[in-house]
Amino acid sequence: MTFTMKELLGTKALEIVDECPTGKVPYKTKALAQRAVGASNRKSHRIVRAFRCGYCNRYHLGGRR
Repeated sequence: MTFTMKELLGTKALEIVDECPTGKVPYKTKALAQRAVGASNRKSHRIVRAFRCGYCNRYHLGGRR
């Protein structure tokens, strides 16, 4: 008998965020990434923005140098 991950974890399966091969922190939604952008921009002198990753299809924070 086999089970799917969703069956094993129930609703928690929707909260799991996989790691990204780029090594950046993945955010499940753009809203969560935007919230992190605000916190990051207040703490540092570097401006960052949220963007969708082409590898994991999640959102990351990044800035141009």
